[in-house]
Amino acid sequence: MNYLESTIRDIFSNQIKERITLGLIPYERQLQAELHYELRLILPDNYKIWIEPIIYLKEYGLDKIRPDLIITENYIIKSIIELKHVINGEPKFKSDIEKLLKFELAIEKDDVELSLSSAILNSEEPDVISFVRHRLDKELLSVFVAFGSENCKAFTEKFEMPKNFLFVIGYFKKNNELKIEFRN
Repeated sequence: MNYLESTIRDIFSNQIKERITLGLIPYERQLQAELHYELRLILPDNYKIWIEPIIYLKEYGLDKIRPDLIITENYIIKSIIELKHVINGEPKFKSDIEKLLKFELAIEKDDVELSLSSAILNSEEPDVISFVRHRLDKELLSVFVAFGSENCKAFTEKFEMPKNFLFVIGYFKKNNELKIEFRN
């Protein structure tokens, strides 16, 4: 288990679990904001957390996609995180898993660079948004987070997973206890 995986597991086991139990994270966007906040508190300054950056990588079917969160370190993409939060329902997950698998294919090619959109505006052309080139880490951590009903398909169905994969599962048990599990 690497540093990022350990950090993500800790955040979900503690801060996120507590806030969901208290009813403070009712929606997916709130989950995204809380995870971003906790990562910013914990990760060193050389890490950057991107919220829904636009990725341009046509050759792998990844043109103009927006993962929920991306974590970079010195222009290397260390982790891609997809979130689904339908606490009493059935999260749709197949397209997110397929997206993570496409990134894995791109890792195998050494010269692949990704363009992430940046809010940094070019001072000479203030109306133009710049794009920041990044490379995929060979040990890219793909994370899929799903909160749903206890027996939803996302938790029970078998599907192909990326090699370096963390599956975070959250659901309320019949006694209203929030259960969080981790699978690799």
